[in-house]
Amino acid sequence: MTDNPAELPQRKADHLALCATDDVAFKAKGPLFADVRLIHEALPDLAVEDVSLSCTILGKPLRAPILIAAMTGGTERAAKVNRELAEIAEQRGYAFGVGSQRAMHVRKESASTYRVRDVAPTTLVLGNVGVVQARSMSTEEVHALAHEIGADAMCIHLNPAMELVQPGGDRDFRGGLATIERLVAELDRPIIAKETGCGISRATGVRLAGVGVRHVDVSGAGGTSWVGVET
Repeated sequence: MTDNPAELPQRKADHLALCATDDVAFKAKGPLFADVRLIHEALPDLAVEDVSLSCTILGKPLRAPILIAAMTGGTERAAKVNRELAEIAEQRGYAFGVGSQRAMHVRKESASTYRVRDVAPTTLVLGNVGVVQARSMSTEEVHALAHEIGADAMCIHLNPAMELVQPGGDRDFRGGLATIERLVAELDRPIIAKETGCGISRATGVRLAGVGVRHVDVSGAGGTSWVGVET
């Protein structure tokens, strides 16, 4: 993706428009939910009100294990989307994650489009930056991105397929694992290794665990295909 600050807002606006109007879902792959068969329990011997979906993730309680993940940022429309969805997350006890903060890093004035703490004061909020961009950033710069929006943890997204198909994409993926290892060791909040729609293999998961990663967002097939958005 371009590093030209003047072009980033339009790029972010295009992403929102494409996701809203074009057919950018996966065509041939899905999350395999159709292959799951739940065994019916005819004698549950409990009351529905006793069933709880609540859980704790990264030290914060959620009413259900639901994360509105990696949304957007960088434009006024993106700000509206982020705030509305973060407010829903606060009301319903979900977690919320902003989109890539690359635009915020190169255009400081766009920081407000990622801020949601005033409408989501207790929500588990996740920051987000690409591993390719983080490679050239100091740990202090990544910390600043997280601190500016009050993020509880930082997603480091891995998106080689997306970068390969988009015009002007970053095609030098060297140093990614070392970058993640550095941030795990030095950043003052948890790191989440996050894919963007193509999934994380077992082998990659083992490599991530080997450098100290304890939280992974697999982000496999299903829903929006970011490769589809870029093509």
